[in-house]
Amino acid sequence: MLKKKFLIGFLTGSIAWFSIIPGLSSSTLASGEISAQAVKIGTSDTTQPLNNIVQPQGIKSTIVNIAVNTVASALRYGGPALEYIVGFLDKKAAASLSKNANKIADKLDYIAEIPDLTSNMVKTYVYNFLRNDLKISGGTALQIADAIKAVIDWLIF
Repeated sequence: MLKKKFLIGFLTGSIAWFSIIPGLSSSTLASGEISAQAVKIGTSDTTQPLNNIVQPQGIKSTIVNIAVNTVASALRYGGPALEYIVGFLDKKAAASLSKNANKIADKLDYIAEIPDLTSNMVKTYVYNFLRNDLKISGGTALQIADAIKAVIDWLIF
């Protein structure tokens, strides 16, 4: 019950926080903190504002990052998202997920820091991690990666 309240509170707070973010980005542009640099696009030169610290991350990527962090928390602490993941798996894949849940959650936390993240990228990174680092068979790794992607897509949409 506490885990469910935590997950609902986390998602509600995240949605509230990120509804404010678009207004903050336009005020940063208006304040003049961003320097201009010439960028060649096609055959003409245009000036496009670029910050010294470029973060190409948009709102969609931020939402994917939140969903990935939510799945990582679900793997660590359980909850509805974990039940949804396990629903996609056969017994062998569910056993592998259970055995390696903390390692996968740690990797998801690392993946969530990648700019311009998509759910397909998460699937690829998780699959490669399961195959190369944890030495899980290809079929089982693909099932787990597909299930994690499905949950991320479910949380986003």
